[in-house]
Amino acid sequence: MEQKSSVRLAIAGYILSIPALLIVSAGLLEAGLGLHQINNALDELLLNFPALNVIIHPVVVVGGMILSIGLNLITVLRLRMQAQAGALVATITAQLKSSNIAAALLSSFLFAAIACYAFGENFRIVAR
Repeated sequence: MEQKSSVRLAIAGYILSIPALLIVSAGLLEAGLGLHQINNALDELLLNFPALNVIIHPVVVVGGMILSIGLNLITVLRLRMQAQAGALVATITAQLKSSNIAAALLSSFLFAAIACYAFGENFRIVAR
């Protein structure tokens, strides 16, 4: 039973990562390879179907990545705390659930890519 819920959470993590994956892959393909057709097709799709604009809303993109990371790390990591000889001892155990680890790593990579882009796009060097 636990294996099924673990796989379901991994699938949910992948689904929650789709909006960020669309944005990051389109940006990387345009910036790295000069393929403007991907962004043009995405723009055309969003113009023809305005209801799909919710997919690229920042709350959906960032919230999906954070939910994916959280859900999959909760499945993988276990925290155990106990008192021993007047001290608090904490143990973190990681279970090898590859689908959950992969979903968390994918969302972490996408989150880091978007955060680096946002920082680089908005950072200005000011001469004093």
